[in-house]
Amino acid sequence: MKDISTIRNYELGFCLKIRKSLLQQEIPLLINELETCIIGNNLTKRGNTISGIHEKSSDYNAGKVDIEIIQPVLFQENIALSASIEIIENWYLKSSLHYTHTGNPQNLQNSANNLKNYILENGLNPITPIFNLPLVIPTSLKDIDTSVYELIIGIDE
Repeated sequence: MKDISTIRNYELGFCLKIRKSLLQQEIPLLINELETCIIGNNLTKRGNTISGIHEKSSDYNAGKVDIEIIQPVLFQENIALSASIEIIENWYLKSSLHYTHTGNPQNLQNSANNLKNYILENGLNPITPIFNLPLVIPTSLKDIDTSVYELIIGIDE
């Protein structure tokens, strides 16, 4: 597939991470918790928020998703964290596949399925969930089809 590329040493640097198993409608609360930490510590974001859903959640049957949200920020010492948020000094993937999705975000699952099929067809071993990184976020709903996301998954070498 021409839209899939392999990237070695993909690095986001210093990040805040929050991972929790919760109901899908509770995700905005989790994002708000991360935003509150960023604002409360006067942190500066470095790029867009990356998120991924871990597929093998023990709470899946209870209607919960195991989500991980990562926000690159400028390094700062003495950050006050809630119990749910952790610091990652250098978020890093030694080897990863990247797939660019252009168009309506409602079709992101189709792109994720294409990426999963590529992994199966090529005998690759994924080591992370598929992370979504928004690259172009339209300012209005009429431009929703101009959205661009990068799907990223870590693979074992």
